[in-house]
Amino acid sequence: MYQHGQIQYTFPSGMTATASGDKASWMPGYIPHIVRAVGVTITTSGATTSGAVFAFKTQSMASGAVAADLAVLTVATTGSLGTIVSGQTIYRDGLNTRVSPGTKLIFNVRTAVTGVCAIRAWAWLEPSWETPANATNMQSLTA
Repeated sequence: MYQHGQIQYTFPSGMTATASGDKASWMPGYIPHIVRAVGVTITTSGATTSGAVFAFKTQSMASGAVAADLAVLTVATTGSLGTIVSGQTIYRDGLNTRVSPGTKLIFNVRTAVTGVCAIRAWAWLEPSWETPANATNMQSLTA
């Protein structure tokens, strides 16, 4: 595993957890990337924000492809972390899943919360230098 070149991709701002569904996606353009970790940071929270479930999924862009769960982050409903609050980060690491060009990484709110809850999703990525392209989904053009 190479430690150099790792990046944190932050999904677009302005997302909330008050409605379920796919919120944003990212995909590599030329170099496949290994997803090492994913997470959600709460940027604004209200009084009733427990029980949220966030999911990161991968899906081929091929017609009819179905998304597969990469990581599901379930917020505890009791204890000190039972109510998500502004500044809290929920994450999962050790994923080590390769995402190639033609496949997207999707951020999804699986279970919405009541009350105000703005979020920022992110992924910790590492380029997979040994394989510079997914030739089956790419076309090289010359001048």
